[in-house]
Amino acid sequence: MPGRHSTIVVQRGANPLMAGGTRLLGAAMVLAAIGMWSAIAAPAAPYPFLARLVMSVVLLCIGLVMMQPVRRTGREEVHLDAQARELRHVRRGPDGRVREMARFAFDDLGGVSLRGNRLVVWGQDGVALIEMPLVHATDIDDLRALLRRGAL
Repeated sequence: MPGRHSTIVVQRGANPLMAGGTRLLGAAMVLAAIGMWSAIAAPAAPYPFLARLVMSVVLLCIGLVMMQPVRRTGREEVHLDAQARELRHVRRGPDGRVREMARFAFDDLGGVSLRGNRLVVWGQDGVALIEMPLVHATDIDDLRALLRRGAL
């Protein structure tokens, strides 16, 4: 049974594997920019020197940008309110304010499916209204319990 409240909040989370991979790739680019100067002997002609200088500066800049922490621009949430029998799709901004994107009555929905960790909300006409991955296990468990009870 979901918590004591009648509203379940389902959040779309960031993928930590993707963030870690981006930082790792950025570190590899920085190391490549530095290693380019230590591994290759200095040529006599100025053109290969200039090409190596430009390539190392580009690799260094891109690598430093990729290593920066990801700025949170906001996150999407789906609020399932069993008492009010409605679903609210909201976006919580970086300032913490909640902005409602859409509101649907349970009676107006064609269906809700939960396959693996992906939530899909269907309209009466069969069009997917909301589709988002879920990352928190408690959200998935609470949503499955609500679907089993037949509240949706």
